[in-house]
Amino acid sequence: TPLTVAVAGVQCPSMGKRPAATAAPTADSNGTAAAEANGTDANGSAAPASGAVTAASIAASGVAAAAQQGPGGAEPLAREAKWFTESRCLNREVRVVLEGVDKYNNLFGSVFYPEEDKPANLAEALMQTGLAKAVEWSLNMMTNGAMRLREMERQAKQQKRGIWVNYVPQNTGQTKLSDSFLGKVVEVVSGDTLVIKDVNAGVERRVSLSR
Repeated sequence: TPLTVAVAGVQCPSMGKRPAATAAPTADSNGTAAAEANGTDANGSAAPASGAVTAASIAASGVAAAAQQGPGGAEPLAREAKWFTESRCLNREVRVVLEGVDKYNNLFGSVFYPEEDKPANLAEALMQTGLAKAVEWSLNMMTNGAMRLREMERQAKQQKRGIWVNYVPQNTGQTKLSDSFLGKVVEVVSGDTLVIKDVNAGVERRVSLSR
């Protein structure tokens, strides 16, 4: 029996709600629908089998997806994340390490797929490419690997990969300062106070000369 397992520790952009089922087609004046029901198209040629992938079906799915954009549509990079996972896991044997269950009885686990004759961690691959973000309550389920996922998210943010392309670091008083850093002066506040942008962390620091 198939099981639904959510990848522990990460969350990809949402695909949105599934589109509602469309009504059955009705025959037009040329009897197109009736012809397709008999296995032929309007020109008498054999109609594609139900579920077959054709140029028309691809175009139709694109129109439906475009129409669905908005409050219930897919988030940016949701389809890319879905394709990323499908290309590595769909119809392939994977190893799943169950990490926990939430209050709604949803299963969460670490998924490992084969890559070059060795297992690869799906959550890490998604995070590394910027197609997922860390989720703390889900990370807390994991027995190991949570810190590695947090570090991968930090690197993806710094390099502005995937969903982090427009990421702007927050400059707060709690930002950890290194003993020394390389930066560029972006503002001279006064003779002894400068605003310097840390080239590694990407944040601006207000620095006063020590007395």
